[in-house]
Amino acid sequence: EKWLAFYQMLEQNIKEYNTMAKQVELIPKQAKHAKGNDFEITLKKDKAVDGVVSMMGGVDIAGAVKPHLKMLVEGYQYETENEKNRILER
Repeated sequence: EKWLAFYQMLEQNIKEYNTMAKQVELIPKQAKHAKGNDFEITLKKDKAVDGVVSMMGGVDIAGAVKPHLKMLVEGYQYETENEKNRILER
C-alpha cells in the first residue's frame, strides 16, 4: 500500500516535470534547448531495483538535467546583460 502511494506520487511528479520540460523546450530530444539530449522521463517499474536513474528511463536529474538548465540560465543572463548594456550605451 505504501509502495502504491509512493508510485502514484512519483508518476504525478514525473508528469509535472515532463509538462514543464516541454514548456521550456527541453523535451522532446529535438526541442530547442535539449541540444540532442533526451530529458523526457518515462517511469519503468521493472528497473526500480537498478536504481533511480534506470527507473526514470535513464534520465539523471542531478547529473544531467540540472547542470544543463544551469548552463541555459547563465547563457540567458549573459545575453540579457549584454542587451541591457547595449541599450544603455545609446
